[in-house]
Amino acid sequence: MYNPQLAAPPAHWGMPWPVPICAQERDVKIAETNKGTFWLVTTPLLCGGCGVAPCRPLCAEDGKCCCVENHCYTEDACGGDSGCCYTFSKWCCCVSHGVFPPGGGKGDGAPMCALCNVRCGDDDPSEVAQNPRAQTLKGAFLLYYCFCTGCGVGRCADPLVMGSSKCCCVRSETFTAEACSEDKPCCFNYSKTCCCIGAEIFPCFGGRTDGLPGCACCGQTLCLPPLDRHL
Repeated sequence: MYNPQLAAPPAHWGMPWPVPICAQERDVKIAETNKGTFWLVTTPLLCGGCGVAPCRPLCAEDGKCCCVENHCYTEDACGGDSGCCYTFSKWCCCVSHGVFPPGGGKGDGAPMCALCNVRCGDDDPSEVAQNPRAQTLKGAFLLYYCFCTGCGVGRCADPLVMGSSKCCCVRSETFTAEACSEDKPCCFNYSKTCCCIGAEIFPCFGGRTDGLPGCACCGQTLCLPPLDRHL
């Protein structure tokens, strides 16, 4: 399955941050965050719970429903290789992209104009960023592209579904993943706003390596503790 390059936080914290790491490292960071959270309450009756953690980063979210996984996090408003605002989607072989201001970021794989894949103002192939979004856009047959938006046809290969968007400092990623594994349940949602953390998970009986206890109150794990992650 597709393993996206997402972002990592400083070493003491555990949600996405603007330093690329692999999916496995991101999962470890999420588990470390959950284990370090002061859980006010978690219980199978609520399919999760809520707690308190350090304020940095201000916002982050990780979620999964069956085979679709999504992540949302903060980063530099106009940093990176994607520009200030953009949206990208891939469904099977259909690819679409929009960006503002026109031209996007350096190395995003998008031209200024294109018609039947004849491109004008395209990035140099050696300068295109080495991430799945930019590489997909670079390799797609663009039906048209006009300054800010366009669409085309790409390979009907994994990931079948991929989405990415950014508005100033808030960025989100969506992609296909395994429906269920030892490390991740079928459905979950971990969210953080300032110092408040919420977690919803199904099945909800703890015993996984995500750092979330099945039942806890006022910082004390009562039962169903999380498993230790062995790398």
